[in-house]
Amino acid sequence: MRLIVLFILVSSFTMLRAQHLIPFNKNGKYGLCDINGNIKVEPQYNYLSFFNEKVKGYSIESEGLFGLMGVNLQVVIPPMADQPIFASGDHLIVKKGNELIYYDNDYKEVERRELNPVGQESGLVYPAEYPSQLGYTREEVLELFKEKYGNVYKSVRLNVFSANSAYFQIESLSEGTRKNEGLFLPKTKTLLRNDEQISYQSAVWIPSKNCYYISITQAGNNKGIITEAGQTVFEPKQYTYLAVMPQFIAYTESETAAKTIAYYYIIHSGKSLKNEFSNFRHSTTLSNQGKEFEVFTAVIENPDLHQTEQVYIGENGMKYYDLDFVK
Repeated sequence: MRLIVLFILVSSFTMLRAQHLIPFNKNGKYGLCDINGNIKVEPQYNYLSFFNEKVKGYSIESEGLFGLMGVNLQVVIPPMADQPIFASGDHLIVKKGNELIYYDNDYKEVERRELNPVGQESGLVYPAEYPSQLGYTREEVLELFKEKYGNVYKSVRLNVFSANSAYFQIESLSEGTRKNEGLFLPKTKTLLRNDEQISYQSAVWIPSKNCYYISITQAGNNKGIITEAGQTVFEPKQYTYLAVMPQFIAYTESETAAKTIAYYYIIHSGKSLKNEFSNFRHSTTLSNQGKEFEVFTAVIENPDLHQTEQVYIGENGMKYYDLDFVK
């Protein structure tokens, strides 16, 4: 009995670790590696996704057809689908031509249906997913602002608009001139009003810190980043470029000669990565020994050889790729 229990525990632990692997690009072919870069599946596919909880596996693509690799890192549905395999209820569904092929949880085919004309026209048949809303209307934010600062704006017209699905900006309109008056942060119901010392420019909700990071401008056009509690994240000074994303901050200091973004500061790890990429963005959050681990995707280019590859980079700077054309 103890051996059986031990086997179950070991198997569960192995499966759990197998769910947190990263696509590794070797000269345009993808396999899987762990967070430390150790190869678990040799690079051989044109495309390989992160683990998808809905389909309980990794989507693979070979010669334009999609299949599925299970949590045991074995191919359970060979490449045959026109698009990545998806889940609906208790079934996995393969779109092949004008057919939908249904599989059960043991990867056995149970049914085939002819695709209706609407599905054929649209090409993809994924269920739609919609972004979350801010939770406040413009009118509600305006009322909150007037309730707190109405005595200052008795003869001024105010306008409110939402920005980047994270915050509202309040502006005034007087004699044909628009002026930024402050921000409203819906997650924490916080109003921030500009004054002579500080101007609040924008805000981003940071999941790993459970708070907002706010871009500010001070006297002399010094730019910085603070939290809504006033804690300094980036000391206000001259930056050629400074932008906050939910998982990283892109910046170029004024003394940097290059006019492009020079560094990416990873918020979760506190590590700055020198820019060697284009199209740098957050990809997913994995678990590493019970702790969150951020993975980013980027594009590596060699203009001289006209070669381009999509790759992944860990929050610690680990590079999950091996490209011959990278100098």
